[in-house]
Amino acid sequence: MRSSDRTTILSDKANWHQIDWAKAQSRVRCIQLKIMNACEQDDCKRVKSLQRKLDFAELQMGYRKARLFRKQRAICPMCKAVIRDDEEINVHHLQPKLLAGKDDIGNLALVHTNCHHSHHALHYARRA
Repeated sequence: MRSSDRTTILSDKANWHQIDWAKAQSRVRCIQLKIMNACEQDDCKRVKSLQRKLDFAELQMGYRKARLFRKQRAICPMCKAVIRDDEEINVHHLQPKLLAGKDDIGNLALVHTNCHHSHHALHYARRA
């Protein structure tokens, strides 16, 4: 990958609202499948090359979201359904920041946007 491409992605990382998350997730999944196929064929050189691409794709995706995505195995903890490439996702605080919740990876979860909105609508409806 060219240096100018990396600079663009790194600048996008700084402004994560502009990153196309669905495209980044799709790219990560595609590379993971290629790594699995290369492992089955015992092609170590290709595996290494693909792992470098995966690291860079995860950088594009955003470090936290990539870690959460891997940790959750692409499963939404609210509805237990798979988070697909074409779905919008949100980062949810398990313990709300209002109640001293932190931005640590252990207090975050990737959830479907609809699940996230439903959860907060129900939660705040009870408080009112």
